[in-house]
Amino acid sequence: MIKAHFYKCGQEPEGSHYYYNHSTGLAGFLYPQDRKAYLGYHTVEEAEKLIERKHVNRLNRRRRYV
Repeated sequence: MIKAHFYKCGQEPEGSHYYYNHSTGLAGFLYPQDRKAYLGYHTVEEAEKLIERKHVNRLNRRRRYV
């Protein structure tokens, strides 16, 4: 498994990137980038799990206040 530096991006990065998921906005780069929303140095599977957990927590918070 290859590890990469993962970031949460709103749009697909124009530069060279290792991985990008259109549905979650998760982008992986082989080298650190000068970007916000750094998630860490993970494998693709680990990074996807982080995004899923954060998404579920947001939904639960919305339901609680509605």
